[in-house]
Amino acid sequence: MGVNRIICGLLVAWAGTAGVAQTPEMPPPLRPLNLTPTSEPVYPAVEPADEIVEGFVKHVGETASYPETARQFVAAEWAKRRGNPEAETFVVDALAVLYPEFKAALDLQNGNDASKATGALAKLAESDDPYLAVNAAALAAQAMVGEDRLVNADALLRGVEAKHGDWRERTTSAGEMLFLSGFSAVQMLRYEQATAELGEFLHNYANAPERLRKSAEQMIKELNTREPDGLSDVHDLMDYARREMDLGKSGDDVREKQKKAVDLLGKLVEQAEDQEKQQQQQQQQQNSKSQKNGGGKNNNDPRGAKPGAQHAQKSTLPQGGGDTNLGDNKRVRPGESWGKMPAKEREALLQALQKRFPSQYRDLVEQYYRELSKENGEP
Repeated sequence: MGVNRIICGLLVAWAGTAGVAQTPEMPPPLRPLNLTPTSEPVYPAVEPADEIVEGFVKHVGETASYPETARQFVAAEWAKRRGNPEAETFVVDALAVLYPEFKAALDLQNGNDASKATGALAKLAESDDPYLAVNAAALAAQAMVGEDRLVNADALLRGVEAKHGDWRERTTSAGEMLFLSGFSAVQMLRYEQATAELGEFLHNYANAPERLRKSAEQMIKELNTREPDGLSDVHDLMDYARREMDLGKSGDDVREKQKKAVDLLGKLVEQAEDQEKQQQQQQQQQNSKSQKNGGGKNNNDPRGAKPGAQHAQKSTLPQGGGDTNLGDNKRVRPGESWGKMPAKEREALLQALQKRFPSQYRDLVEQYYRELSKENGEP
């Protein structure tokens, strides 16, 4: 049973390094996204950018904590720009007027101080102001994905989604956020949620940058051809645990993934043993039948079977157990195309993500402070 020895060796070696033996009782697995049980998924309607900005301007006008001059400025500027392409960036631009700390984070980002900018934006994503929280989270998650900080990006996006369930109504960059959210869900092994979010992105955002759409299509293809509960899943679970432990994390989620990998690998071992037993039994029955029928008339071996024939079967894992070939596994795992993407292509994809993000906010902020100085009688 050579296959079993290989698998058992893999199990022992990995379990020894991952510390699975001390695994405590695990919490229930993450609940997947609840999908509407119809033949076709039902996606939320897309709110036009102008309507999102209208809601934002109304929110600003009704929020007394904003400076009165800033509230009046935002309303007046939107009245001038309504219907223009600038609606796509107006919320982010206006937030830089309303929140000096948000402007400071954008300045850091545009000044190539990525680490400080991302930290500042992540902190702002905890705000009770839904518009500030959602748009800051979008920018921070974009930066984190570009830095391969996928666990951080996922945690940030899930936190904002949990706190602001209507986040799609709070930003004109919902398409980009869906892409980021779906991609991070793939990396966190929440395949059903990833399929739903990437599917919504492709369905609702036909005008999204082509590079984003192509990448989402590739991930959907990989998800749709994924065979559950095979060695590829074991690999993904172990890789997830390794990535987390490299970051110094060893909490319940990591231990859960470790335990699931070990349990799944044990199941594959049992399946391999059962199949090998069946193969041996079938071979023995064939040999017995051949001998009873006087087999071997057309064979140089008078016993009707070539020496060692019953050991000639190649030992393999069951086909029904998923992607279980221990040889070269040609099936691509979900999200793998991102990791193998050439640096040039990956950079182009990140630039596509940045397309709608801060570009003109300085103009709006400078205009606001010019008008503020005039009202104060400054030269």
